[in-house]
Amino acid sequence: MVDSPAAECDGYATGILIFAETSEFHRIAASTIFDTPTDMEISCTVELTKLKGKEIVRKLANELDPPRVVDEYLLDQLVIFMALATSGRDPRHNISSPRKRRRCEILIGQMSTHAQTAIRIAEIMLGNIRFRSEYSEGVGLALVCEQIPQLIAP
Repeated sequence: MVDSPAAECDGYATGILIFAETSEFHRIAASTIFDTPTDMEISCTVELTKLKGKEIVRKLANELDPPRVVDEYLLDQLVIFMALATSGRDPRHNISSPRKRRRCEILIGQMSTHAQTAIRIAEIMLGNIRFRSEYSEGVGLALVCEQIPQLIAP
């Protein structure tokens, strides 16, 4: 291991993470990280932190209304599992049983660009699934993954 001398920097980073737990025990989070110059007055640093804190509280409130199961940062991780669950063969049915079209859905808030990228890659790689957004009154926005009927294996 090589020891490196400490480097001087012009500032430091501050992070804020808050989460809420729903009545169904789902945790929805909001976070931010921001730079603070070292030469900034303490009072200005406190005001900047308060401002960023209020932004994060508003963001979390938006994530919770209407209620959803996951926040935008967890969604991109779950897309992969939704795709795999939807595209595969159902082991509960034998060959002679009628095939059922597979579907997976999850209540969401905003969709990050990471989630959009994961969706597109999953559709390309698996080939027999499609994702879409579906809004239901009183329920909210859901991300739906469905197997394409003509590509279901016999």
